[in-house]
Amino acid sequence: MIETIISWLINFIFISVVIASADAKRGYRLDEHPNLTVFLAFIIPTVLEIISLSLYGKPFLWLIFS
Repeated sequence: MIETIISWLINFIFISVVIASADAKRGYRLDEHPNLTVFLAFIIPTVLEIISLSLYGKPFLWLIFS
């Protein structure tokens, strides 16, 4: 369980950094679109973890790096 939480947090941080850098570079103004930001930052890592655990029984990052 702790591996899944760590994997989700790392995915969340990575996706958040990508979103922030894309927003800064391209000027998407994601602060004006909170639903899109929530989808990108919270839903995508959660879906990745659920799919990975249900199909392979391992957290997403452990699946990638093993």
